[in-house]
Amino acid sequence: MIQYLVSCRLKEGYYDEAIEFIHTLQAYYPGSTLYADEFGPVNLIYLMIPFESLASYEDRVDCLRNDERFMHLVREGTMWFERKTFRIRILRAL
Repeated sequence: MIQYLVSCRLKEGYYDEAIEFIHTLQAYYPGSTLYADEFGPVNLIYLMIPFESLASYEDRVDCLRNDERFMHLVREGTMWFERKTFRIRILRAL
């Protein structure tokens, strides 16, 4: 099954905000799996999103619809999405 890997690299002191954002994504993508980097400080978290969930992106994610940079990420696959407190990378994975 094709999945998308969403990685969230946290900036110091903003863990809660990034977790909230990832949980928002997780709520809109059924079947997604959340896990953290276990090889060092927990400053990187991942969300595996099934391709079938991304296919319904337009219908599900009203709260992110106004951010064109995020839409571009989903269309193009691998790019960085910068936020004030953390950055998101979405890439296609098998």
